[in-house]
Amino acid sequence: MKELEAQGYRIVSGGHVIEDVYEITDQRTDKVIWRGEGYEGYEAAWKDNYYSYDRLIEDHLDVDYPNPTDIPHDIAEAIQEWVEMNMEEAKTWLASMRS
Repeated sequence: MKELEAQGYRIVSGGHVIEDVYEITDQRTDKVIWRGEGYEGYEAAWKDNYYSYDRLIEDHLDVDYPNPTDIPHDIAEAIQEWVEMNMEEAKTWLASMRS
């Protein structure tokens, strides 16, 4: 996150909230920086310097990390299974490690 912020990006999350309501939230402060109705308004509110938090996490999750040799195979499989079953929690944890 720090690298992207140093390049001038603001890390945000957002999207559909309820019914036809959309919002954009600053990932650092958890402050809603835009809320409105309709996807068109959401697209119009999205600025060029916004970087999607979900994209940031997915970029890191998609990397082929080397398989640690000092972790027993069964434990590595259990961790992988947990990540796949708890993707949102895994994303949050990974983001906290990268901050």
